Amino acid sequence: MDKHLFYALLGGTINVVLSSAVPCLIKKKDKSFFGEMRQVYETNRKSILVSSLIIVITIYIVLKVGPNFKPLLERLSNNDNEPSENMFTIRRQMIPLNNFFRL
Repeated sequence: MDKHLFYALLGGTINVVLSSAVPCLIKKKDKSFFGEMRQVYETNRKSILVSSLIIVITIYIVLKVGPNFKPLLERLSNNDNEPSENMFTIRRQMIPLNNFFRL
């Protein structure tokens, strides 16, 4: 199995577990923890599965496409004072806050 797919499925599984467990930890009831967790999962099954599917797809895409952006990010973060041969160069500048807020 592709390691990126494994990490994506692991992230989806963690999302299912946390989406079912966290509401049970917040509420204090007389039921057992796992019984209440099962009830939360059955009640919110569709939304939990949809959110987990979105997380699986997002993690997989980020892990597959992310390394392709590393050279671009290195060129964008080049902060030398000398002109470089790179096409993309960003220089650090102080941006006044009054551009964002009306004072």
